[in-house]
Amino acid sequence: MAEAVFRWCYRHRWKVVVAWIAVVIGLSAAMSSASYSREFETPGESQRAHDILDTRFPRGESGDGVDVVLRAGQDVRDAGVRRQATAMLRKADRLPHVQGYVSPYDAPGAGRISADGTTAFATLRLDVSGFDVPASLIDDLRKLATETASDSLRVELGGQAVRNAESNSGGQAEMIGFLAAAVILLVVFGSVVAAGVPLLTALMALGAGMGGIAALTAVTDIPEFAPQLAAMVGIGVGIDYALFVITRYREALARGHAGEDAAMVAMNTAGRAVLVAGGTVVLSLLGVLVIGDQALRGLGIAAAVAVLFTMLAAVTLLPALLSLLGRRIDSLPLTSRRRRAKAVEATAEGRGWTFRWVRGVQRRPLLWGLLSAVFLVTLALPAFSLRLGSADAGNMPAETSSRQAYDLLADGFGPGFNGPLLVVADLGGVPGTAARDAALARLGAGLREDPGVAGVTPPRRNDPGDAAVITVYPRSGPQEKDTEALVQRVRQDVVPAAATDGIQVHVGGRVAGDLDGAAQIGDRLALLIALVIGMALLLLLLAFRSLLLPVKAALMNLLVIGASYGVVVAVFQWGWAADLVGLPGGAPVESVMPLLMFAIAFGLSMDYEVFLLSRVREHWLRTGDNSAAVAQGVGSTARVITAAGLIMLAVFGSFMLGDDRLIKLFGFALAVPILLDILVVRLVLVPATMELLGRANWYLPRALDRRLPRFDVEAPGPEPGDTSGDRAPAAAVAAKGQS
Repeated sequence: MAEAVFRWCYRHRWKVVVAWIAVVIGLSAAMSSASYSREFETPGESQRAHDILDTRFPRGESGDGVDVVLRAGQDVRDAGVRRQATAMLRKADRLPHVQGYVSPYDAPGAGRISADGTTAFATLRLDVSGFDVPASLIDDLRKLATETASDSLRVELGGQAVRNAESNSGGQAEMIGFLAAAVILLVVFGSVVAAGVPLLTALMALGAGMGGIAALTAVTDIPEFAPQLAAMVGIGVGIDYALFVITRYREALARGHAGEDAAMVAMNTAGRAVLVAGGTVVLSLLGVLVIGDQALRGLGIAAAVAVLFTMLAAVTLLPALLSLLGRRIDSLPLTSRRRRAKAVEATAEGRGWTFRWVRGVQRRPLLWGLLSAVFLVTLALPAFSLRLGSADAGNMPAETSSRQAYDLLADGFGPGFNGPLLVVADLGGVPGTAARDAALARLGAGLREDPGVAGVTPPRRNDPGDAAVITVYPRSGPQEKDTEALVQRVRQDVVPAAATDGIQVHVGGRVAGDLDGAAQIGDRLALLIALVIGMALLLLLLAFRSLLLPVKAALMNLLVIGASYGVVVAVFQWGWAADLVGLPGGAPVESVMPLLMFAIAFGLSMDYEVFLLSRVREHWLRTGDNSAAVAQGVGSTARVITAAGLIMLAVFGSFMLGDDRLIKLFGFALAVPILLDILVVRLVLVPATMELLGRANWYLPRALDRRLPRFDVEAPGPEPGDTSGDRAPAAAVAAKGQS
């Protein structure tokens, strides 16, 4: 079936190319009408607090707020400063989406002037939240702040809406990664055309994938930043898949195969491996659906769509392009024909330095296996200190207004004023005004008594009087453990003590929402890991007809991902060498990262495992010599897997060039497992463990073998001029492994 598709695409090249162009154009049209989601429900108690604010209070209570932070040279209560600040607030109140403000100079804003009188802050209430806040509104507020500021008055804007607007994710990251990949391909292939084909294939797949993601926004919620993550993964995977296929194609040409035969050899080997590897990545990404989080579901679907199109391009568009090019694949050479031929021959024979290295590992497999395992386990140790949460504005670049506002608030009032809690009371079950007053008084008193609370505002009631909100300012910053502990104490101790006579109290706000989201992800991460590993084991069992190889692959990938978690914790949470990646210091790891990192990194690691083991199995079926098969398999794939890994590193590394911490974290967290995979797993762990297991690598009970459906991940044709065929001896070798 697979070969029939490959051959049809090769023979109907123009139909395939035109069809792909039509698909890209058609799906790209959806990008203009895409409706990406910007706000998602937060699971848990914080969402219930938000719902009460949204349904029972005027617009502006449930949306984001913009903090206007004032710092005066003398005293913010000075008449001139007060006049300037009040004029700005009144102008801001007339802007779209601004639904009033709380001024430090009015009674509702009592407590918004610091003890030394040099700092004050006002809050503009918005009727929208998160990324729904228009960039034009933040621009208008910045202009007002600039116009208001003077030699005696400093004005900074803070809050999540301002932070979102100031986050720079490095819009040129995709282009930088793409150009770096082009340079690597030129070095590997030594030909402009050969290097250009993977880039063209990846671009076509990326165009179709981005259009497909845009089209899906009509039927499901896709986060606004999902296309960037999908592009990060899609570019790297798309180039890698084409790289593997073209490498096999050039090897087949060098061995004397004609154009179509060479293409079928490449597609029946690397092309089939693409189907298994790509399927593993797609299933891994779709595994995030079990978490039940709306934003994560959209991210997983978007990335899976991008990988699906790269896989389809590699097995349909690529054969058509090979048919169009034939031996002209090496046109526009950068090196001599002899040098290119020598490189292709060295790759095919697998007799370079990696072959000799693997032979050395095989002589002492237990020693090398233990050393590499201990190394990975050591790197993984910091992962046991992983703390999920969200980094606050103190991690923004120093020159941004949100960082300046954060520092001013922390200096004037304390760090907790940058992340207030919203304690929302539902008074519908409390009869009478007096009883409601008493209930709120008990709640406020309980909040003030907590040692972690720096300040508590008077309750703000809605017009019917059946709901109220109290703002609580912690003593600690939004990302600190003490604030997390305060949220738990308020929920578990303060609220139950005050929740009498029918009052229902919920703790919300952005800090509480982040904690609720992290708790949900932490609770279901084990389920995702089990599901993804189970699907990968089944796919590898079908592909390689072995019981031990899938288990070994899964365990090694778990080691790599655990080590990567440890490195991420050390750099992003503990702040070790944080300046090298452009971070001001440590902060909690964003709660979505471990989950997405596992799904993506596990799938990508399985990519390399599939391509490596498919070549090892090919040698095993021909020779029946496990040690030689492993050495030749690693040697013949080392150059191309290293190039593929470098391409991934270039693509993921380019996303660390921007200022946005989350995008940096994505790039770093996905680059680390790739680096460990190509340096430790492929060169040490794989040859060491496969040498120790010997023929047991290929064991599969006969009864299970008969019941499993067949899908040969490697189905190479006979060598040129060979009429005897090699399937019979291969089958005999396989039978030995099953005995």
